[in-house]
Formats: sequence, structure tokens, C-alpha cells
Amino acid sequence: MTDGRIGGAYHQVRGLFGSWPGLRLPFRRSATGLAKPSGILKPFGKAERRWYKPGPSWLLVSLLLLFCLIYGFAFAILAPYIVVPFAIPILVVLLLIIWAMPDAAAPARMLNFFFFSFFIGLVIWPNYLSISLPGLPWISVIRLTVFPMTLLLLYCVSVSQEFRDKLGNVVSSIT
Repeated sequence: MTDGRIGGAYHQVRGLFGSWPGLRLPFRRSATGLAKPSGILKPFGKAERRWYKPGPSWLLVSLLLLFCLIYGFAFAILAPYIVVPFAIPILVVLLLIIWAMPDAAAPARMLNFFFFSFFIGLVIWPNYLSISLPGLPWISVIRLTVFPMTLLLLYCVSVSQEFRDKLGNVVSSIT
């Protein structure tokens, strides 16, 4: 049998290596009459589940594609006029990523640096000395330090149990 099924391929392998001294290949017959070796040529076996069989993951993928289609269409129409609501899914994904971070040491020195630079910029740097790009609000020193400091604070709270305990003790002592 050399028709490419498991039985034919098994007999070919058995014919090639069966004459070696000391080598015994197991031989079983299935209910269909084809030889089923234990562990030889598994990729040629019949798949248990077909790829086109619908399941719960197909529903999730379909809903995701529908959301992306509606999101892209709405962004194409409303982008010049309304931009802020389109940042919500991106922020949700960012918060999920920060939440799913593994436990690690909090980078408190970098958070202290941004906190100190925020107050220096708030007191010393005048607001009218900012970067002014067309179509955007002024990019001041305060904004340049607040956004990384906020993301870093979220990261520290997410990854460090020690940082959460210290922050909880400080907040509870205030009230």
C-alpha cells in the first residue's frame, strides 16, 4: 500500500528499516484496517477537529472585526472634528497592559525625578514659554512631566506590592 495514508507510509518505513538487526517497529491495525503505528508519521494522521468548525473563538474574532470596521469608519468620518473619543480604546488597552504586568520592583527614583521636575517647572518655568505646534494646545514643561509621571505612577502601583502598601499607609494616615 503506497497510497500516502498512514498504512502505506508505515509499510514504507517498515520496509526501509525493518531489516536492521535489533529494531522492532510496533504494528497495530485499527478498526478501518489501516496500520496505526504508535508515534510514527503523526502529521499524516487525520485531524480530529477541522479548522472551519465554528466555536466560541469565531464569535469573538467576528465581533472584534465588526468593532474595528465600525471604529475605522467612524474615525474616517469624524476625525477632523471629534478625535478624543477615539483614544478611549487605546487607553483601555494601555491600562490593561499596565494591570497585567508581573510583580517587580517599582522605579521610585524615576518617579521622584518626575515629581521634583514637575514642581520645579510649576514654580519656575513660565507658562508662555511653551512649544506651540499648529493645531495642538501648548506643550508646556508641566505637561511634559505630568504625563510620564502619571504613567509611571500607574506602573508602580501595578507591579509593586510594597509600593501599594506604602501608598495605602500614606493615604490612610491622611484621613
